[in-house]
Amino acid sequence: MDKLKTFLFENRAFSLSLLNLVLVLFIFFVNDPFSLFVQTYEKAEPFFKVKAASIESIKIEKADEEIKLFTLQKKGSTWLVEVNSKTLLANGTRAEALVDSLLKARKFTEVSSSKEKASEYGFNSGSIKITVNTNNTLHLGSVKTGSNFTHVKQNESDRIFLVEDNLKSIAGRGKFDFFLDKNLSPAGTKNEEINKIIFRQEGKKGVSYKLELSDKNWKLLLPKTGEIPSSEMTAILSRISGLEADSIELNDDYKANLDETFKASLQYSIKKEKTGSMMLSFSILGKHKKENHFYVQKEGSDTVYRLSEFKCKYFYELQPEEKIKK
Repeated sequence: MDKLKTFLFENRAFSLSLLNLVLVLFIFFVNDPFSLFVQTYEKAEPFFKVKAASIESIKIEKADEEIKLFTLQKKGSTWLVEVNSKTLLANGTRAEALVDSLLKARKFTEVSSSKEKASEYGFNSGSIKITVNTNNTLHLGSVKTGSNFTHVKQNESDRIFLVEDNLKSIAGRGKFDFFLDKNLSPAGTKNEEINKIIFRQEGKKGVSYKLELSDKNWKLLLPKTGEIPSSEMTAILSRISGLEADSIELNDDYKANLDETFKASLQYSIKKEKTGSMMLSFSILGKHKKENHFYVQKEGSDTVYRLSEFKCKYFYELQPEEKIKK
């Protein structure tokens, strides 16, 4: 040991070089720039080596669905669903969640590279094919029993990896309507932001009324006039603030069973702190003759929304004149 100390002391240039070499090797092993010593899922090679901002389209295909193909398309900051020659507004939160999960997917646990075993891991008619920006495809097989991990393959490779995320769930199990924006009222609308409601049903026996918030008190303006207790407004305000469709019609087949005696219009005004007041208008096209749902359109849009009877029938049954303060 004394001889080593003497040698290092007398050869300071060598000692300094050796120290620098040790530091470089230490930094190399810690950072592992070439992933030579990958030991965690997060450090493994990603399936998609792109930034979220560069992803503009995600094509989703599932052979055993009625709608076998649709595309999530990003225009500026808005996500859209392109399906059956229609372009519909997408649920941006769900689209961004899918992007985030795809970018976090890693090639860490390889379970097989045998083409013959693909069906064992769910690569059949029930698998989902996701293509990002037209040139990079991820095939989703089965979700591992007892976990939320998904078996995946990339492009034409036979290598099967286990991704630590339930990608099939985040991809809506290949159903296009999972990604649709079904909100008729703006997301996050609160009861107290609504300040005017106008409902008109067509026909001589149609129900019509106009309600307006004035000085923190609700007033009926039509068909009679008078003040209505706020407690009596909770039900209708809650239905409006949470108004959401169950699905969207992709063709005109619904017209064959449309009962137009329920044809009506609904308007309501919302006042938000940041954006101010806005008036929203809807046409209730009617009710299905046999099934318990209504068809609704936003003003200025050709999209037809399907809503359950529970969400719409209250507007017809409400008799606000009976709620006037005595």
